[in-house]
Order: sequence, then structure tokens, then C-alpha cells
Amino acid sequence: MSRVEHIVFDLDGTLYEQTPVILGVIYDKMLTTLADYLRIKEPGKWSKLSKIGDAYLEYYGQLKSHTEAFKMFKVPDEEAKRLATQAFNEADIERYLGQDNKLLALLDRLDNRNVPYGLYTGRWKETGDDVLKKLGIPSLKRLAWAEFGDKYPKSMGTTEGFKQSLWNANGQLRDRYEKKLKHDRENGIKIRRKPYSFNPKNVWYVGDREDMEIKPALKVGMSVVRVCREFGPPFYDKVASDPADNSDPREEQKSWKPNHLLFQRKEPDHYLIRDIYSLGVLVDHLLDLKDSGPYKLLPKSDKKL
Repeated sequence: MSRVEHIVFDLDGTLYEQTPVILGVIYDKMLTTLADYLRIKEPGKWSKLSKIGDAYLEYYGQLKSHTEAFKMFKVPDEEAKRLATQAFNEADIERYLGQDNKLLALLDRLDNRNVPYGLYTGRWKETGDDVLKKLGIPSLKRLAWAEFGDKYPKSMGTTEGFKQSLWNANGQLRDRYEKKLKHDRENGIKIRRKPYSFNPKNVWYVGDREDMEIKPALKVGMSVVRVCREFGPPFYDKVASDPADNSDPREEQKSWKPNHLLFQRKEPDHYLIRDIYSLGVLVDHLLDLKDSGPYKLLPKSDKKL
């Protein structure tokens, strides 16, 4: 079992939920950014925004990536990445966010458990700080801010970015270790501490996207926690419903009801949580703490999903 020595958070979709309204704002900004680009390159072919919108919606639905959807319009790779990053950062989502006291309580809980944490996000620093401020968080230590050019950070999902976040987490943990040694020496405390060592498995990455976050974090040796907000197992159980209702996906979702689970183990160092607030319960569980606050600790499940 890996220890919990450090936690690395994703920001968008993890520390706050990307509601349909927020996703709509992002989509609209992506569409207008792409349209502006295409009208310059091919003004006759892409004169109508609705024509671009229909094609873009189809591509994004298949690829689940704005950058990849841009490429389908023959936008060069680096330009597609730059345009998608710019549009994402310029989308005005902050007005739909507010102070999240439950999130603040989670961070306080980690502080009380002496678990350091930081942030790895592809957002620009200024817009990322704006989002954190709206959530009520003064700041979070950024553990990876790999940039290409002067302004555009590398997209999530790159092995290099996750290696950088691990390297910086290692530096933060080493600093804590050395401060303890210095404190002991200055105060005449004779405690034989084990030599400092670093195990990537003891750094836990918390994100919401399997493809761009969870898989690359596992690839570089991290342990992972995925925030699962969608309907379906393991945190929603299907309730018997009229088969005729299942022809409409919206009706299908109504047949799933939340259960009592807060987290579940998928693999030895790969967990799923119902929402970001359940992370505190999972951390307590992993640290084998008897005091779990107002929550009930749940047994780990070896059942694979």
C-alpha cells in the first residue's frame, strides 16, 4: 500500500464541477475562436457560424478534445493547441463560480493531516488564479507550469508535464524533510530519522479525465484518484424503469440513483471518488486514521469495475 505523502490537484473539472452552463460558455468561446481563424484562412467555405458549429459539435463529440477537434478543420497541430488553450482561458466562466466552503474544509482537513498538496493545471497563471479566487482559495502551489512559447502552457496529458509535477513535489517533500532535520539540530532533539527517499507512488494525482490526466499520471508512477461525477457505477445504482424511457439518454440518467459509497478502489493504487469532497474520507482511510470526522469509513473493495 502506498503512503500519502503529497497530493497533486487538477483544477478544471476537479476542484469545481463543469456544469452544463460552464461547458456551454467554453464551447461558445471555442466556436467563435475557431470561426475567426477559419474566416481568415478560408473565408468563402466557412462563412456561416452555424455550419462551423454543426461540424465542430460532431468532431468534439467523437474526439472529446477541443484541440483534436480544431485539427479536423486542418488547423496545424501547434496552432490548434494554441487556439484551444487561448479559448479555454478566455471563456468567462468565473461569473458562474462562487466560494466553496466544503472545498476549503477539505484543504483544511489535509493541512490538519499534515499532507502537502499542490496544483498541476494547463491554465494560464492569471486565469487559474482568478478561478481559485472565485472558489475562495487564496492560492495553491503550482507544481508544474511547463510552457511552450511565452504564454501557452503545455496541454494536460503530456508525460513531460507530469514528470515535472513529480519532480517539484519531490523538491517540496525534500524541503520539509530538511527543515525537520534543522529544527531537530537547533533544538537538541536526538531523533534518528531515516535518510530521505522519494517514491512516486506516494504522490497522489487527483483529476477527472481518464485520458489526459489519470493515464499519464499512472504512466509516470503516481498513484491516482479520479473524481467521478457522471451517472452510473460505482456511485449510482440503476433503478428499474419503463423500458420505453431508455430511448432518451436524459430519461436513462433519471433511472440512476445515488448510493451510499463515497469511494472505491479500482486497482491497488487507483481509486474512484464520488466528488472532490470525498477525498478527505479516502485520505483518512489510506492513512488508517481512526478519527474520520463526520464520515463513515468504508471498506476497500477489491472488485474491479
